Amino acid sequence: MKKEQISTQFYEVNPHTMIIFPKKSGSIVYSEIYEVDSHYTSKFTPFELIKTSCNFFGSSYEGRRRNEIPKKEHPLKRMSLFYFYIEETVFL
Repeated sequence: MKKEQISTQFYEVNPHTMIIFPKKSGSIVYSEIYEVDSHYTSKFTPFELIKTSCNFFGSSYEGRRRNEIPKKEHPLKRMSLFYFYIEETVFL
């Protein structure tokens, strides 16, 4: 895994982004970004990176957050061309 220092204003959260860790050095909070095959360090906080990425893709952080209301999944899951009923098991 290669490690790079990001010196730009922007890191684009993408499908390869696995996790963004906050790291603290003294009073400064920065981000460690892990992608599938890379590791980056950014001088921006994880929240700043996520907000900037939302804005870059034409949304806002608050708008994305409001739209991500957890919904109960339907017991029928579509897999390929077939539907499977998934039974919930209760252990006593």
